[in-house]
Parts: sequence; C-alpha cells; structure tokens
Amino acid sequence: MITPESLGSEAFKHDYGIRYAYLTGAMVKGIASTELVIRMAKAGYLAFFGTGGLKLSEIEQAIQTIQAAVPEGQGVGMNLLANLAKPELELAVVDLLLRYGVRQVEASAFMQITPALVKYRLTGLTSDTQGRPVAKHKIMAKISRPEVAEQFLQPAPDAMVKRLVEQGMLTEQEAELGKLLPLASDLCVEADSGGHTDMGNAAVLLPAMLRLRDSYQQRYQYAQPVRVGLGGGIGTPESAAAAFVLGLISF
Repeated sequence: MITPESLGSEAFKHDYGIRYAYLTGAMVKGIASTELVIRMAKAGYLAFFGTGGLKLSEIEQAIQTIQAAVPEGQGVGMNLLANLAKPELELAVVDLLLRYGVRQVEASAFMQITPALVKYRLTGLTSDTQGRPVAKHKIMAKISRPEVAEQFLQPAPDAMVKRLVEQGMLTEQEAELGKLLPLASDLCVEADSGGHTDMGNAAVLLPAMLRLRDSYQQRYQYAQPVRVGLGGGIGTPESAAAAFVLGLISF
C-alpha cells in the first residue's frame, strides 16, 4: 500500500528528522511565518522561515520562537536570501544562524556562490573514521537554471575558501574537508511555482537537473549524493504522480 509516508527519499526524511518527504519553502518578510514553520514541523514536515526583508533582530526573534516550540530542531530551517547589494548582510544572517545552531537553510535567489554560503556550509565540518566529511550544516538550494545548479553541485570555490581561512572565518581542516563536499546537500528545482521564477516546465527541468546531478556525482564521487526535489508545476495529484515518475524517488 502506498502512503504519504512511504513516498520520497528515506535518506531525506532521516537527515531532516521528518515523517514526510515534503516541505514548505520560505516567503519574504515572514510570510512563511513562525506559526507555519512550527505547525509543519510538529506534523512531521520540513519548513523554512522566510527571513528575506527582515531586520536581524526580527530574524533572531523568529529563531527564538521556533526553537522554543521545536527544541530538537527537527523539521525546521531558515531562509538565506541572496543580497548582491549588501553581501555583508548575508554574512550577518549566517553569523546569526550559526550562533543559534540552525542546522539547515534554504538558499534562495543566488546566481553565484558567495562567502556567506561557503562559511555556513563548511563551518563545523568534521570527518568520520574513514576520512569522509561529516557536515554540520545543510544547504537546500532553490534553483531554476542549470548553470546555477552546477555551482551548487561542486565543492566551494578554492579561492573563496582560501580567503575565508585567511580572514579567520574557517579553519584549515574545514577548508580541506570542504574539497570533498558539494556546496548543496539538496537541490529544490523550482519550476513555475507562482513567484518570480524562470517559468520553467517541471517535466523538462527536473530530468535535466537529475542528469546534471548524476554527472557531478560521477565526477566527484561524493559520499552523500546531492538529493533533488521539485517545487512548482505539481498542483494536482496527477502532476505529483508524474513528478515521481520523472525521478523524484531516485534521490
């Protein structure tokens, strides 16, 4: 018997501590609210709070509210919105997330890798008994273009990592282990989801992204392959079934 709990990636559910392989994404200015995140997490789903456009103090208050209601941190995360005009704000948000022990972020609107993304992903990296990297922080990258996905499917850029080490933001060990780790733990392929997307066709975009993921997995042989999910273009039961046929079960 097929049930909602049986669909999707078991590894995804295990890593995020959730019952269902479904999530709600962030929307700016807290539209994806603390109340939404808390209720979703308690129901066994994954949810990200919408930090975009909020002051640091407001983000901090949201983190405190969510962590008080979901102390184990399972099923909850925070959004990290790209800010080309103020990259220092990206870093400030990351510093806040690290200070409160937020273990997963949803990276939105990024066209290129930034120091804030690299710092978040590599901070706290350790290795297991076989020398494989063990990441403390997960990045779910919302992407709609292959050239952006390629950047998230590769390890963090060497030059950027080196600068972060020189600035004291990363350790040498974290930098070295980062060479074995993709920047993203998960990709959310964003088709025509009703926002300011590239209005991609889910049936075309998802298989292309899966093939791209597979090619980089073959190239780098990551211990944990990047998982791929879909957002947008799945508004009916029939289209949801089609998404699984296209490859969503092959995380």
